[in-house]
Amino acid sequence: MKFYLKIIREYFEQSLNLSRTQNDKANELRSLLGLIPLYHRQKPENKAVANNTLQQAMVVMSTC
Repeated sequence: MKFYLKIIREYFEQSLNLSRTQNDKANELRSLLGLIPLYHRQKPENKAVANNTLQQAMVVMSTC
């Protein structure tokens, strides 16, 4: 199960990087929101990373 979560997380991280490169706010937001549950599921100590990702998503939403 952890292997699949890692692959999915890598997909969303690559998608996030691409959307930021292309300045595509809709896909940036989708990628950020997709990462939040993955960070929560992997390890409890990733809560800070998930909260940071949520804050980034809120910033993107406010600029759309």
